Amino acid sequence: MTVIGVDFGTTNSVVAFLDPNGATNAMRYPLGTAELDVIRSVLCFWNDGTKDHIALRHAIGPDAIAAYLDDPLESRLMMSLKSYLAQRSFTDTRVFGRPFTLEDLIALFLRGILPNPTLNLRAPRLSPADRFGSPAMRQTTNSVKNGCAPPTPPRAGAISIPRWSRKRPGIVSSAA
Repeated sequence: MTVIGVDFGTTNSVVAFLDPNGATNAMRYPLGTAELDVIRSVLCFWNDGTKDHIALRHAIGPDAIAAYLDDPLESRLMMSLKSYLAQRSFTDTRVFGRPFTLEDLIALFLRGILPNPTLNLRAPRLSPADRFGSPAMRQTTNSVKNGCAPPTPPRAGAISIPRWSRKRPGIVSSAA
């Protein structure tokens, strides 16, 4: 069994693996000719269709930034999604007319950074340091697993991976 840890950060995010032998490795993300073990926690949406027939597309990380810079007037860049977890007033936002809850947006980002979106993830395990948003983060994690968003927005979020990861914020799940 391999354990996957996600450090979902306000600015950057990291996916790490703990293999059965106790070795840890970070997921690598391409950036030009280099590879980085962090990815910017940003989403960008744009319309590949017409005004009457929306064909909504999205990108994450450096690709999101590049898409936004390519056409800033016809795209929507979202940064610091994590900072909205504690805001009860955030219920949804509209992107080219389509409603997205905060769970929808975070799930879309997390599905993009996971190594294999079809992983058979078991129930997430959150560390005891999770004081603010256990139910909300479990809902968001479940939406990543199931490819859909839960019906209610998170109220707050701050969780930690067990000590092997130096207690960095994130989500821990087991892959089958």
